[in-house]
Amino acid sequence: MHLPLSKLIAKFVLPTIGLIVLYVLVQSFVQAFRNPNRMDFLKSLTMEMTVQVPPGAMPVATETVVHATVGDVVTYTGTADAFNDIPIFPRVQGWIVRLPVYSGDFVHKGQLLAQLDSIELSARLNEAKSAQEAAQNAYLAARKAHEEALAHTRHFSSVIHEAKANLEYWEKEIKREAALLKQQIIYQEEYDRELAQYEASKSKYEQALSQCHAAEMASEAAEYRLKESKSLLTKASASALTQNIIRDYTRIYAPVNGVVTDRKLDLGILAKPETELMRVAQIDPIRIQSNVALSDIQDIKIGTPVKIWTDKQKLGKPIQAKVTSIFKQAELPTRTVIAEALIPNREGHILPGHFVTVDFQKRDKHNVLVVSNEAIIDKDQQRATWLVEDGKARLRYITTGITDGVKTEIVKGLNVGEAVITRGQTYLRDGDLVEVAAYTKDGLVELPRPPTSNRLAKTNNYTVKQTLRHYILTTQLFIKPPIQGINRLAIEVAPIHGIVPDNLTLDVTSHMLTMPKMTVPSPTVAKSANDRFQINFEPTMPGLWQLTITLKEGQKAVGTTEIFLELAD
Repeated sequence: MHLPLSKLIAKFVLPTIGLIVLYVLVQSFVQAFRNPNRMDFLKSLTMEMTVQVPPGAMPVATETVVHATVGDVVTYTGTADAFNDIPIFPRVQGWIVRLPVYSGDFVHKGQLLAQLDSIELSARLNEAKSAQEAAQNAYLAARKAHEEALAHTRHFSSVIHEAKANLEYWEKEIKREAALLKQQIIYQEEYDRELAQYEASKSKYEQALSQCHAAEMASEAAEYRLKESKSLLTKASASALTQNIIRDYTRIYAPVNGVVTDRKLDLGILAKPETELMRVAQIDPIRIQSNVALSDIQDIKIGTPVKIWTDKQKLGKPIQAKVTSIFKQAELPTRTVIAEALIPNREGHILPGHFVTVDFQKRDKHNVLVVSNEAIIDKDQQRATWLVEDGKARLRYITTGITDGVKTEIVKGLNVGEAVITRGQTYLRDGDLVEVAAYTKDGLVELPRPPTSNRLAKTNNYTVKQTLRHYILTTQLFIKPPIQGINRLAIEVAPIHGIVPDNLTLDVTSHMLTMPKMTVPSPTVAKSANDRFQINFEPTMPGLWQLTITLKEGQKAVGTTEIFLELAD
């Protein structure tokens, strides 16, 4: 029997269409209100469930116990003191018009430290220079007059010589003429003419004597005036020089290379010779002084080697020096003696008043077991060290001997060849896994390679330890095994070096490895202390989940790591 087409459609097609529409509506409703974290059966078959990894290890630095020589060193705090501490005073009175240096400034010898008002002293200098110039002119005039008087004296001395020679000639001649006249050989008239010549030469000679005497008197007077003017010039020159020196006293210069430790006055103050302007400390070399106990000073002599550290942690290289002086008198309140070492300080890194650490080396012991001081800790009021045995940290109590400040003698507790931990032992517990890593004085050079996975699993008691930059993160699950619903995790943050800052925070996100783009509720983070955080995480379906943890210091991200958590059906 054939049904009409209209009945066929009504009986089969319309119900089919209705079922399809109903299916679409149901699916739409389910998609709108279903848990978005729910995964279907086929997808759950594709999830990775096979990765198994051990917990993380602490990065440490180690060294080997060896036989070596160690010095018996005693350590004291030292204080830097200036080689010379020089108070600066003015030599003259004046108003301060320049002070180009301040406390803490480094100065070099001859550098201007202060200048006083020089108007009055400059006026005195100008007056002295004018007097010097006048005395110079008077001296030049007196010297010229003296030279002229000497010239006249020399001239009249020559005239006297000629007149005397002429007179001597006529004296002989007149005697001869007188004899001839007596013998009536010549006439009276001829004798009278010769006598007139004699009288004339005699008069000329006497006149020359008088002129020469007058010239000598004038020369003596000129010489006296010359000496007097020279004396006045000397006094005037000395006065001008003195005034110039006094005027220069208004400019005050650094007497040595050093540092200004105290500037006591300001501009505009009237400074007097008894007024201290500032102090300049000569700091190259610089004195390092330590108060040493009487029990130790017996073994410390001039020339005893010392190591001087500018930081109390004894980082970097010490300054090698020797004891240069030991004060003979003990300090009564402390019963100590001051031992001093002079060290170069050309760069001025050490200033008066700075504290340093000084190691005095008293004696050496040879072929003894030694380890670095970094390997030795105090625990339970005993000396101890951490060793590495089969990849685990083991605590060992020891007995120590002498130390040179860098390494220490081991009397009991260690054997040659054992590996002791020198860095990274702060948060160790006995039995913790450790991994040797490279350290410098600033910390880790490079973190050890992290584990291949960080799964919270039964094999590690749902606890994972990781290294993240300069922190160690220990993640632990409260409820074991994890459940479908709210799971609580505790994350403890410990520093590899330093401390945990107050502004440390965690950002945590989650997703399923097989569905990385699936939208899920974010875990909540609560900070219970500076180094502890609580994570509330709610997985909504079975599978392998990843928690991505970002560690922040304030707004700065330190690093990111992952934790894996498997939720079974």
